[in-house]
Amino acid sequence: LPVICIVLLAIVALVIFYLVKYARVVRQAEVMLIERLGRFDRVLKPGLHFLTPFIDHARKIHWSYLAVRSGAKAPSVVKTTTDRIDMRVAVIDFARQKVITRDTVSIDIDGLLFYQITDPVLACFKIQNLPDALELLTQSTLRNLMAHITLDETFSSRDQINAALMHALHEDCERWGVTITRVEIQNIIPPHEISRAMETMITEERARASKVLRADGDKQSKIIISAGMATKLVLDAEGTKQAEILKARGSGLSPAEV
Repeated sequence: LPVICIVLLAIVALVIFYLVKYARVVRQAEVMLIERLGRFDRVLKPGLHFLTPFIDHARKIHWSYLAVRSGAKAPSVVKTTTDRIDMRVAVIDFARQKVITRDTVSIDIDGLLFYQITDPVLACFKIQNLPDALELLTQSTLRNLMAHITLDETFSSRDQINAALMHALHEDCERWGVTITRVEIQNIIPPHEISRAMETMITEERARASKVLRADGDKQSKIIISAGMATKLVLDAEGTKQAEILKARGSGLSPAEV
């Protein structure tokens, strides 16, 4: 009897060890990549899965994502190593960088990149660190785009910049099994001297527009006053004439004799 109990305990221990070590529960919107003896074997989709002991292993990847920590005022980038690939839309807040416009003005620019993994196999085996690669690719592509537009165009053509950047990223990201869903330029910060010059220019432009509006208003006012005075003179003359006609009729004279 003791031998049977020992065997049963050993079997239970082996089952528990197997479940803990080789049973995998994949959550919704996640996948896992399984390698068998070092080679890619299959993709585990949401649900319960059992691996073959000692020969199946989940591939671990380097990953980073934005997270808001307790008490923090702004989200921060968290870097980790995981065996789960998130298939939801993710966001990268690429850091502020200096770029030079076509008219040789150095500005600071940053933004957001929204992407979604469509092929986890390519995202894992075609690129070493996907989030960092996307961030660096976005920064270099944006730097090239900004070199072809002027400073004024950066403020007036933000939507066009977003569309051009998204189109430029599409081909490379498609090879990595990623779809870019949206690109959004957040801040465009020119040098302090240029900012001050732009503020002065805007102030002067507003003052000039105010003077034009005021002059136009004075002109319209004078025109209206002149028209009113002319109308008054005409009406006064007409009234005087009508009064003389009525007076003549009262005296017995014809209107032609007035």
